[in-house]
Amino acid sequence: MKDQFAGTVKLMFQPAEEMPPGGAIEMIKAGVLEGVDYCMGLHIVNDKAGLVRMIESEAATTSTDAGFITITGRGSHGSMPHASIDPIVVGAEIVMALHTIVARNICPDNFAVVSPAVFKSGTVCNVIPHTAEIHVNCRTKNEKDREYVIERINTIAQNIAAANGAQVEVKWMRGYSAVAQDLDLVKQVKEAMVETFGADNVATSKGLTASEDFSEFTKVVPSCYFTIGGGNAEEGFPYMNHHPQFNFDEKCLTVGTKAEVAAVMKLLG
Repeated sequence: MKDQFAGTVKLMFQPAEEMPPGGAIEMIKAGVLEGVDYCMGLHIVNDKAGLVRMIESEAATTSTDAGFITITGRGSHGSMPHASIDPIVVGAEIVMALHTIVARNICPDNFAVVSPAVFKSGTVCNVIPHTAEIHVNCRTKNEKDREYVIERINTIAQNIAAANGAQVEVKWMRGYSAVAQDLDLVKQVKEAMVETFGADNVATSKGLTASEDFSEFTKVVPSCYFTIGGGNAEEGFPYMNHHPQFNFDEKCLTVGTKAEVAAVMKLLG
């Protein structure tokens, strides 16, 4: 179809999408975006098979960061709690306080998640342990909230530990930024999808709560990110992405290819 459009199309095959810092950064360093005016990405999701879903918001996904909190108290025999600085009690206070960050510090118009996902301490029931660990998953739609959430977690952990006489260390693994879309490009791509598949086969959403290192490309060039339905529970595909029994209706592969071609022809045809 080269004679049907004016311009160049690059197909990017990205490694390490699921392993922060991801493969996109190294691809950009290697020069894959040199001379590129627009970038588009799509992802299979649990949705009606073949349904194209456009994301009509600037932030198509969330950022993701992981915090690792280590509390050091003072262990003691379970019969002598007065001799301990119990890291489980300290950790429990921290966990409860973390759940106030979104509820009381983030504007209700903004999506954010602070989820303590790991809490581990001790090995036997008659000993108060010396240490405890909490791992926290954080997701936001904008960088201001992202930095504020990290600041609040650090402050809460430090002050609750200090109030109980314990020590705390917080380490961070910074993950992906939110995928930032160019809404004018989204509008053009949506028009191409409707023209190709019909309005009944194109839907919209306000964004995904997952994260994606496609975000690195969106920092460099105007970009658009949309999804293709790979089948839902009613169609016999009940398991979501990353589940060990995940499967999809392969007709979505044809839809995805047509969608990408349609978008290219809309922009360059």
